[in-house]
Amino acid sequence: MKRRRVVQLTALGGLTLPLAGCTNEAAEDDGNETDNETDTDTETSADGNGDSEDDEDGEDDESTDEPEDQEFSGSGNEAIEDVSIEGGLTVIDATYERSSDEGDDGEADDNESEDGDDEFEVRLIPEERLAEDDQDGSDTDDERNATDDEAETDTDDAEAADDESEDEPEPVVFVKSEFVDSSGEYEGQTAHPVVEGTYVLSVVADGDWEVTISQPRDESGEEPPISVDGSGNEVHGPFEFDGSHQPSGEYDGERVIADIYPISDDPIFVFHENSIENPSEFEFEGVGYLSVKSDGEWTVEIE
Repeated sequence: MKRRRVVQLTALGGLTLPLAGCTNEAAEDDGNETDNETDTDTETSADGNGDSEDDEDGEDDESTDEPEDQEFSGSGNEAIEDVSIEGGLTVIDATYERSSDEGDDGEADDNESEDGDDEFEVRLIPEERLAEDDQDGSDTDDERNATDDEAETDTDDAEAADDESEDEPEPVVFVKSEFVDSSGEYEGQTAHPVVEGTYVLSVVADGDWEVTISQPRDESGEEPPISVDGSGNEVHGPFEFDGSHQPSGEYDGERVIADIYPISDDPIFVFHENSIENPSEFEFEGVGYLSVKSDGEWTVEIE
């Protein structure tokens, strides 16, 4: 998907100074005209009724800075730390190719996919949560090193307490960390709202992969009617909605789900495979992106 870049231009106003030391009337007239022109330029720039500076300032006020894309690549499993997310809509564009050892025998590839040995997974995990898990693991290991029966009993009690604490509600760190969970080669985009913070990009793969994380912050977009077609997982936009909208669509796979993702809010449901033949209207005012997840080709129209 293409990113919008905001380019700021700064206008430099020219300043004309009056001539000094002239004694004739023509020079005085020229000086007065120059003074008038200078005063006019100064007033125009100051009162905001003029040309470029205030217009550009107004344009900048309407624009929102968009975080730079973050690009990663590698081969096999990897955990990349210090991935910064500013909070809001986050889109991951990922590609995955099987390793060169695979693909020589089609039957072997099918077996590998069924056994789950050729999976491709992409997740964003909060670093603070990983730190808490590591600390909990260290405490448990220390307890298990005890040799007397009383220490073993204490360990069992501690583990039971940990199990009970897992049932208690925890503060929401993100809506969903899993962006990709696929078998075999993959190419697509997925979107989720993510809370501001520092994350670990976790990739599980058997071959080469590339991941680009973008955080779109558009404030305007194409208005309905909208018609988009594609295949697999794709994210399209921005689109600008205003009120009630009627979706429709087609697909040739076994599953499909379409949602509208606002910049800083929960997604709006459009339809899935069970409702695509008679989808309901949805209400939304604002800018959003269309996210479609499917195992085949699809078409989405919104009026």
